[in-house]
Amino acid sequence: MDSEENLSIDNSLLYGDNNDLSLISSAPESLPTFQMFREKKIKVEEEMKYSYRVMLGGGKQPIHWLVINKSHIEDWEIQFQNDYAEVSRNDEDITDLFIKCADERISILLEGAQGTGKSSFLKQIALDWGRGAAYLQHFNLVLLLDCSTFTCQDFDKQIMKTYRILKQEKVNLQKWEVQNEPFLLLLDCFDKLHGENIEMINKIISGETFFKCSVLAASREGKSVRKNLFDILVKLKGWKEETVVEVIHKQFPHSPNKVLALKLKLSNNDPFKFLVRCPLLAQLACLAYEDTGDLPATSSETLHSIMRCVFKRELFKTGRTLHDQNFDSSLIILGQKCLYNLSRGRNYLRTEDIAGFARRYCTTIMGFLIPTQTTRVSREKRDQYEPLHRSFMEFTAAFYLKSLSDKNQLEQLAKEIKELFDNNCESLEHILNYSLEMLAPLNACSDILTRIPKQAEKVISKEIVRELSGHQYTASDGGEIWKNLDQAGRMRLLQTSGYSTANVGSILYGLVDDTPKIQCSAAEVNGWTRILDFRCESFRCLDLHWSTSCSALSELNIDKLFKATNKSQIKKVILELDFSQPYVNSSFDASEQLRHAGHLLDEISESVGVLQIKIKGSVVIFPIIEAISKMVQKAANLKSLCLDMELSTSNLSMLTSSLLRCENLDTLMIPKVTSGSCGFKQLQNLMKAGKLLTLEITMNPSFFGYKLEENESNNEYVYEDETLISEEVKMKKLTPLLNKVIKFASFSEKEVAPAEVVVGSLHPSLRFSNIYPLPICPGSKSGFHYISQSLSNKHNRLANLTASITEPQDLLCLGDGLMSNTSLKTLKISGSLPSDEKHVVWSFPLLLGISTHLGLVEIDMSGLKGVLDSESLELALAGFSSNTALSLNKVNLSGWTFDCNITEKTNMMQSLIQVFKNCRITILDLSDCKIKLGCNQRQFTLYFEMDDPYKSRSLWHEIHDEKIASSTLKSLTMKGLKVSINDKRMCLHQEMSMISCPNLKLLDLSSAPIVSSDPPDSIFHFLEMLSGLPLAIVTSLETLKLDNHLFHQHISSSQGPALREHLARFENLQMISFAGGAFVSGNIRQVKEDLLKFCVENLPSVEQVSLDNMHISKEQGIVLSRAVKYKAKRGFTMKIGTRGTTGQGIQKMLTIISLSKFVFSEFSSETGTLTVH
Repeated sequence: MDSEENLSIDNSLLYGDNNDLSLISSAPESLPTFQMFREKKIKVEEEMKYSYRVMLGGGKQPIHWLVINKSHIEDWEIQFQNDYAEVSRNDEDITDLFIKCADERISILLEGAQGTGKSSFLKQIALDWGRGAAYLQHFNLVLLLDCSTFTCQDFDKQIMKTYRILKQEKVNLQKWEVQNEPFLLLLDCFDKLHGENIEMINKIISGETFFKCSVLAASREGKSVRKNLFDILVKLKGWKEETVVEVIHKQFPHSPNKVLALKLKLSNNDPFKFLVRCPLLAQLACLAYEDTGDLPATSSETLHSIMRCVFKRELFKTGRTLHDQNFDSSLIILGQKCLYNLSRGRNYLRTEDIAGFARRYCTTIMGFLIPTQTTRVSREKRDQYEPLHRSFMEFTAAFYLKSLSDKNQLEQLAKEIKELFDNNCESLEHILNYSLEMLAPLNACSDILTRIPKQAEKVISKEIVRELSGHQYTASDGGEIWKNLDQAGRMRLLQTSGYSTANVGSILYGLVDDTPKIQCSAAEVNGWTRILDFRCESFRCLDLHWSTSCSALSELNIDKLFKATNKSQIKKVILELDFSQPYVNSSFDASEQLRHAGHLLDEISESVGVLQIKIKGSVVIFPIIEAISKMVQKAANLKSLCLDMELSTSNLSMLTSSLLRCENLDTLMIPKVTSGSCGFKQLQNLMKAGKLLTLEITMNPSFFGYKLEENESNNEYVYEDETLISEEVKMKKLTPLLNKVIKFASFSEKEVAPAEVVVGSLHPSLRFSNIYPLPICPGSKSGFHYISQSLSNKHNRLANLTASITEPQDLLCLGDGLMSNTSLKTLKISGSLPSDEKHVVWSFPLLLGISTHLGLVEIDMSGLKGVLDSESLELALAGFSSNTALSLNKVNLSGWTFDCNITEKTNMMQSLIQVFKNCRITILDLSDCKIKLGCNQRQFTLYFEMDDPYKSRSLWHEIHDEKIASSTLKSLTMKGLKVSINDKRMCLHQEMSMISCPNLKLLDLSSAPIVSSDPPDSIFHFLEMLSGLPLAIVTSLETLKLDNHLFHQHISSSQGPALREHLARFENLQMISFAGGAFVSGNIRQVKEDLLKFCVENLPSVEQVSLDNMHISKEQGIVLSRAVKYKAKRGFTMKIGTRGTTGQGIQKMLTIISLSKFVFSEFSSETGTLTVH
């Protein structure tokens, strides 16, 4: 982005003072005020257009030898990426998009690789508006901003800082909103937004702040994590090839041979073609070719030739000549400075970096750096030197790395590469790629490849400052995961280096994942084919992703890759085919690609054990289904099959029929089923044959087979009373159980009618305050009907079922099947339930079916997010407490809501106590549950009321001796669980006294994240948190998680003895976690100690402390280092988790501990764990 002066106009042109907005709404002065606004708005518009024309289109070039080309927006090639791509024309460009959406605000994300001209594209749009282009004239203002320079959170102040013309009258863009004036915001470097500015810009993009503001944001490809905010996604591929050819013709109007040579270069050299699609580099490449007459073979040679050419021309102007040796020596020295600055996120050099290089007679420094000025926050102007294009700076850094290899300075080379990785350099891959290009002819690539660190992830967090109850605290935002160099990047480096044995071995050393994850590019396919040939025993899984934006499967040599896979030890293959992306070739035939994929599967049919295939996009999948059906019949080792694609009736029928002949298959996962009855009948036959042990199925709610049901019923005779007889038999079996449940629930006895029909869609049901459908299959030909019938079959061996319901009636079928099933061990159900529809408790038949099943070990109903009131909860608990032979071991009810009214007559607590006595639950997950209690005012006053008007606390432990006891429970997770009484919040840790679990090993009392929509609203003293835990739990705990809580940082001298006594009771506690929380520094005047230090020193057995995603101050780091060394000296092996931690504390602690002579320490940058012993 240009400096502040570049787009500044000296005239005062804007709205007036800050009272204009109120004047507009004032009746007597509305007309003159409106007229004044219109006049000033027109002046601003004219001056901004003039500014863009002068600064962006005035013919000014960074170096004066370039031919002045008047570019047009149509010169760039773009692709629409999301749903808009399906409705747009093949030849549609950005101008058509703006014209089509002239009457509405739009938000567009423009992504492109480095060098495709993203900044130039945005400047071209601003220039077009300045020139009066028709496609932009519905915008009354266009603002071009560089997100990487944002320093303030006020958007108006930010634009005033950028444009002096808007600064002189204190612009308030809300006035444009009041006058209904649309404007366009162009955001360059969108992926470099940081801190609170992210939220500010997000509000603008969503229309929350400026509802008349359209947005076009440019980001590096794959770097933006906020794509979902935008209406339209666009990929920029650079200048069109015909535009590059046109530039070549302009550069060499009288040299047809040179034009022909460059055209051949464009057609045969992919790196050169990509390089010159950048507008500036295309012209510079022509300039270099004009001087040298040579065509460089690589990108690095092209860049070197350009820099040398420009510098040579500048010296020639002053009568001096260029000596190649001196030029390269100077380039090496400058390269070290470039590497230093790039690794620290600076895409420029400072004045002190170029000392000795600047020459008064040179427009550029070393042929690629041009002087600019920047204004600091303090308004002090500072000189800096920016490259003509960032590629030049990256190449110069790579030239320095190459020189270290040439001089055999390998220790320094390793140090420089490590610094690039440690500082998360954005230009990492480009620098290494240029270095390897230059070293490849010398067969010296291993010097760099062997020094590339192993694959690792790092969490990059930012500090956020919040305030609560007058206390300010600093927390971590959770951070973004940054990967140093993924598999795809390493394969590209291997392609550049060459596939020698040494290079392949060097790349293998850095791979820590044993799954080749291949995005179908020539570099990755060829690289992995060579690697599998070189060391086939190293991998167990192959993960291949292909999309229509890649070349055709037949052109990528994937056949060789699959043949190599067949010879290797790989037993698991994952294949993803994405037809939702824009087609790179309009002649693509989807059926042909699917047939070729089927041919690839045939190559691995004898060896594959686990096969997963995913197909995205609207495409007829019959060719791949046909190929799979043939393959599975000869796949002797195939045990698991996952087909993530829309399976219609014919597809499911063909597939399941063929699976009957697959000998060893026991796991089937089909998450997108759109089949009708015939398809499910075939699936039912597969289950009845006892073939499947595990089934994961999700049925598409948009089409569920009911249309086919009518047609199929014509060919199927059903006895008139068959359904009624079935219901009568089932009701006779259910009646004793229901009477027993009602008795346990202490409900008034009520005769249950065998065929009580409630609302047309419901079959036999219980009626109390709510309606409780019974687990009797209604007989509909839905998918769950056939699954239910197969569960009841005596030959069925299904042990694990994962399913998603599409209608609540599915739970009737499932409950029916569970009543007579004996094979299931694991059940996971998800889907959406109606919210309080006519008081029908749809979850009841499922709960009743589970309560009678003696074999179920694990159930997960977190996906249902059910709601139970007092009556339904009491009835469900009665069902579970009536069965003394339950085998349940692991239960997950995350996200459920229990809306219960407490009365003196309720039997709910007794039923709950009985359930835990009967069952053998060892792991219980109640994360994000809501327990909403209610009672009358007398009970509330006696048992719950506190002085705080917003909080309550029960007196259960003072009134009742009974506790919810479980001798088998070992893990209790209550992360984000909220308890309230009469809409007043209760603190979870204060209610733990009603629980007695003498063998509990893990307790999770974490809160919701600080950066979530429902952050913590209380600051706790640590003593207060621990004092609510009963002694029976405290003595057995091994892991205690208190994540996302706010704690007072200091412990006063009066609290110290009591807290020390409490901590001493945690005899077996080995790990404590404060991850994601924050420490609040108070104003304690007494002698005080730091909480972290106090815990580490006084917990008798603790060896692990998690401080992930926290802010640790320098003072905390110092005292924590002392406590950690104290424990290590006593024989403990301390592990401190620091992943995503901000502040100076962790670095200070690492420094102090590393200097100690009495302990040994090791820090893992991959996991962020410090180990001290």
